[in-house]
Amino acid sequence: MSEGGHTPSARDIRLLNNFPTDLRTARKSLDLEPDIITYASCTKCSSVYPPKKSGDVTEWPMECTWRPFKTSSPCGQSLVKSAVEAGESVRVPVCPLAIQNFNSFVGRLLCRPGYEKILDEGTVLNNKTDQLQDIKDGAAI
Repeated sequence: MSEGGHTPSARDIRLLNNFPTDLRTARKSLDLEPDIITYASCTKCSSVYPPKKSGDVTEWPMECTWRPFKTSSPCGQSLVKSAVEAGESVRVPVCPLAIQNFNSFVGRLLCRPGYEKILDEGTVLNNKTDQLQDIKDGAAI
């Protein structure tokens, strides 16, 4: 018997036994995984290169092509290295830069319950009193 004289139901016990023990599992089970795009970043000049998809394969340029001037030689730093994923040899960025897909982020943000109302309230001017509560309450920004 638990605290307060309540015996947990079979459903409560199942929930407790299946409760995620780490953040990664919780995010996945609650469908909170962000849509991430992994770019290749140059370790020498910090130039960033987006991935290109060829079917199920994601590819990045082999070398950095950034030039400080049109007449300069390209940076030439290696952007990818070999790695083994699922038993296959693949090329992955030496210095990956993971960024959440902006359109996906905004879409998920706007789908939250009550969020549209919050955004609509943000467009209403509230300058009925002498007190300013928000930057938009003033006569000028």
